[in-house]
Amino acid sequence: MKHRRKRITLESAKLAADSCETTVEFGKRFPSEYEWARLRGKLDEVRRNLVAPKTYWNEEKVRELALSCSSYREFSDGNKSAYTWVLRNNKLEWLKEIIQPQQRRWNYETVKQAAIDSESYEEFAKKYAGAQAWAKRHNCFEEMRSYIKPRIQLTSATDGLIPKNT
Repeated sequence: MKHRRKRITLESAKLAADSCETTVEFGKRFPSEYEWARLRGKLDEVRRNLVAPKTYWNEEKVRELALSCSSYREFSDGNKSAYTWVLRNNKLEWLKEIIQPQQRRWNYETVKQAAIDSESYEEFAKKYAGAQAWAKRHNCFEEMRSYIKPRIQLTSATDGLIPKNT
């Protein structure tokens, strides 16, 4: 016997939504009806009696938060919900006007300082990717690696504490 899919109509979607309290609950309990309504642009009509989700972000809140960040990456990594709001509301160009990207010009001295400020090779590669690329391009990467302060751990041995490089 073949399994037949049930046919979803506007009325069946409304009935399903009426048995739920929130939009999130409607989406979880009745995913087929939710997707049907969303794809056809009928979601607002179907969820007429549901509690509206709280809007946590608006332009003023996002602007205030964006001004405290120094880069897009810092904003998007540290504030995922705000960044999602920006993407959902097509405000990426607006965000770019607020957050000025860091335009760094790397030279020998700035790359050396970045290496000195780094506590590990991984941090140097992740935090200062541009500096790492500059050092490799100018054939001084190994020299810059020598400036990175390696983390030192003390391990116990039979004759006392011995520093061990990791």
